[in-house]
Amino acid sequence: MAERSSSPPRRLRSCVPCVKAKARCRFQQENAARHLCDRCLSMKIECVPQTTRSLRKPRRVKMSNSLTTLEQNTASGAHENNGIGSHERDAGSLAKNTKQVDSQPNAQTPQPPFGLSWSQANLALTAFRQNHTLHFPFVTVKEDLTAEDLYREKPFLFRAIMLVASPLPRSRVVKMKRNTLAYLGYRMLVEEEKTLDLLQGLLVVAAWAHTCYIDEGQVTNLAFLGLGYAHKLGITQMSSSSSEQASSANHSGTSGLTEKMRQEVKTHSLDEQRCLLGLYCILSIISIKQSRSNPLDAAHIDICCNNISTSQSTASSPALEHFVRFIEMSERLSEGFGEPHERTLSRPYAFLLEGNGRRFRADLERLAEVATRNDPASHDQMFQLYHKYTLVRLYEPAVMVADHPDEGVAPFVYLLICLRNCLDAIRSFFDLLLSSPPEDILNRSITTTDQAAFVMVLAARLLLIDAPGWEPEAARRVLDLSVVLGKIQSHIEKVEAHHMKAMQEFAALAGDTLSEEEMAEDSTLGELATKTRLLKEWFETKLEGEHADKMPSMKGNSMGTRDGENEVGMTRLGGLLNDIAWNFRPFGW
Repeated sequence: MAERSSSPPRRLRSCVPCVKAKARCRFQQENAARHLCDRCLSMKIECVPQTTRSLRKPRRVKMSNSLTTLEQNTASGAHENNGIGSHERDAGSLAKNTKQVDSQPNAQTPQPPFGLSWSQANLALTAFRQNHTLHFPFVTVKEDLTAEDLYREKPFLFRAIMLVASPLPRSRVVKMKRNTLAYLGYRMLVEEEKTLDLLQGLLVVAAWAHTCYIDEGQVTNLAFLGLGYAHKLGITQMSSSSSEQASSANHSGTSGLTEKMRQEVKTHSLDEQRCLLGLYCILSIISIKQSRSNPLDAAHIDICCNNISTSQSTASSPALEHFVRFIEMSERLSEGFGEPHERTLSRPYAFLLEGNGRRFRADLERLAEVATRNDPASHDQMFQLYHKYTLVRLYEPAVMVADHPDEGVAPFVYLLICLRNCLDAIRSFFDLLLSSPPEDILNRSITTTDQAAFVMVLAARLLLIDAPGWEPEAARRVLDLSVVLGKIQSHIEKVEAHHMKAMQEFAALAGDTLSEEEMAEDSTLGELATKTRLLKEWFETKLEGEHADKMPSMKGNSMGTRDGENEVGMTRLGGLLNDIAWNFRPFGW
């Protein structure tokens, strides 16, 4: 086989004098090395080579540098808010480049988002596993999965965990929140991706929204956005095996589907079923607060709960089942009180008089005993809090009836018994809450924080009741609400000091320090501290003026009604009729 002939020497470009004279530029071989053409040699002038500035640049695939644009904005620490358009563009380019990085198995892992270091990211991931998952076991991360691996496999879940578990100043968290939601909106609504990563991250953000400055209206938006996305993923429909189980109990959630459509429904993975259960719990809490019905099918929830409990895939599976069972008991109570649009004061109270209250309490006591026996170490206190909170909700109709004698509901001896049972449940709830470590407040999810707010408000109402046979002064000796609220405020102050120390240690991992402005910013517990203080001041003011109206009114309040609210509907403090039992606005918030 003949050898390949060597390529001819590359022809030199015309020199500058020949180009200007538009003359032919030729080079002898012996003069090529010193770049001297024949024309310049004969004319005895300097032969100057051309520069490459005017040449056409070769076509190259530009490496996009927008992968870290969004995180650099977050890490800059600037206090000004960027326009929403820039957030969306950055989120879009970031989402596209994230997918490009994921598609290259040998690509070097980039820096984590939000200006964090990998040591900080791993610390936040460890804190999420050890502290946060305990309070919301529906989204878990494997122990052997590093922060780098999670970022490559589930980029949005990684961002959500960094958002809720990183101890950072308020300004940094607010920017992280905006960028995280913009990233979510781009991937979910613009790119229309269908991946469990987005639903898992959304649940994490919604469950700890109170720690990253997301208000209740936005939590509702996120929850129902998650519901729509779960429908899109198909996990709200029963698989063929699940529909057979449900049809045997005559509660099939796919009764409207044909046999062919049932066969096309795929079997859901355990992670998908866990996400559905977590979404059910969040929607239940929001629905109860807003006097709505939970839109998810209870039959499908039972099947998913049974599948996870029998699989025993993770250590948190038994706890997850008990979480859902307590939420189901709360849903059962709402059904017993009647549909929200047809509720009156007499309807929920009749639920107690007809003996349903005794049966419900017996079932609740049985569930609490099973839950604490199967998991006595890590979740015992939390399940006891759920138990006491549900008891308080059970006897809430008695508080409403006693507080509104003008509604025409005749008092009975049983009413006083219900009021005493409610008082005992409230006192036990506060004892459990105050016996827990103060730093647990930062790790509690939406389930526990909303329960605490409800019990605090209902306790204030119960201790101001003036009903026949009820002794409010004796009740206040049993439960000194001013002292309890003062202890909660003290807990919050300890947590704020603990959080400041954690922020300094977290910044030191990246060789950073907190500025004076960042140290002076409000913590994530600022809103809770304000609500507790306002409730305490309102309660003490009412005790000083016993003859004043016991129920707060929006008149004379510094805050006006919200858009679309009727002021008449805001004068009552009743969780059964509206969401005021969780609402601190009548107290000045």
